[in-house]
Amino acid sequence: MADFHPFAEPYLRDPYPTFERLREEAPVFYDPELDYWVVSRYEDVKAVLRDSERFSNQITLAPLHPFTEETNRILEQGGYRARPAMVGTDPPYHTKARKLMNQAFTPRRVSELEPWIRRLVESRLADMPPNGSMDLVRDLTYELPALVLFKLFGVPDDDVGLVKLGAEHRLLLVWGRPSPEQQAELARGLLVFWEHSERLVERRLREPADDLTSDLIRIRNGDDEVLTLQEIASLIFGLLFAGHETTTAFITNAVRQLLGRGTAWRDLAAAPDGLPAAIEELLRLDSSVIAWRRLALQETAIGGVTVPQGARILLLLGSANHDDSRFACPHQLDLDRPNLRDHIAFGFGIHYCLGAALARLEAKVALECLMERFPALSLVPGQRLSFHANVAFRGPRELWVQW
Repeated sequence: MADFHPFAEPYLRDPYPTFERLREEAPVFYDPELDYWVVSRYEDVKAVLRDSERFSNQITLAPLHPFTEETNRILEQGGYRARPAMVGTDPPYHTKARKLMNQAFTPRRVSELEPWIRRLVESRLADMPPNGSMDLVRDLTYELPALVLFKLFGVPDDDVGLVKLGAEHRLLLVWGRPSPEQQAELARGLLVFWEHSERLVERRLREPADDLTSDLIRIRNGDDEVLTLQEIASLIFGLLFAGHETTTAFITNAVRQLLGRGTAWRDLAAAPDGLPAAIEELLRLDSSVIAWRRLALQETAIGGVTVPQGARILLLLGSANHDDSRFACPHQLDLDRPNLRDHIAFGFGIHYCLGAALARLEAKVALECLMERFPALSLVPGQRLSFHANVAFRGPRELWVQW
């Protein structure tokens, strides 16, 4: 597929026409530019996600393109010690790490956040004038998921700029295609993000509190056989990235889709009981994670195509969620879709997203508050959206809305 260019327009603006063409013409193919086998059909993507014995998760956090010597030197000399701690690992280590995280990241902790999230969103919207406009990203969705995670992990609110910038550096460094000069700059930013995670663990070791970081330290109970402090810092480092960049993008995508589809926003504002179903359909329709990666541990067949041992595989989750063999009229927003929960926006199998419940909760509260405050919200016409150039994460960097 010579026209598969995931770092360029028009793919970045709208990858779904390319996805449709891939599913029809080359559902499994090797892309020499990426050096990845690209998989686009629902059943094939789900089969790979399900099979942790033949397909490893170990390359998920590896840079898409090798680091330069200078980048490696910057990270080494700067004391970068982050290691895959859950994402990017396979059983049995992954099983152990996930079990320990489940002990700390409990449903109770998530549900208790709802009133606090609602107050946070309402406070952001309270001073908006009766008539006006805003960049939804800047004024709401950029900081909201980060502040929720800060509450969960015990991070000071003042650190939001540092964490958001560090997460952006990590996104572009690992899933993008930066030049050697850009790699070096992004690596320096990544170091600041990593050092922040280390300092948080050190602080909670001295000053335990009622937060998830302290819970992990209590579970460790001084025993490196259970968890090392570096492993805890790596877990926090990973979750502080994955837990807000994706949710920022998803809430923004959801608002954009609802406002861009006839009376969908007004209809939901009038009947908010439909929001849980709408969130599932919006996750399928315009997920914030459109691709994920696996490594073939042996020569195997995917969709009738033989891929070699050691093959790096790019799974197009966004394409799978638009596969018309699974979802009728996939480009339509259908809140009555009988299989709307069959989407794989949060992955599938043993690596299913740990924070899925929290992401759903944040989206539900944010949309409820926006609809209560702005039932006649609309998109500012004529805006051209921009997206970070990377293969995995997708959400507009700005979204102007008016009321």
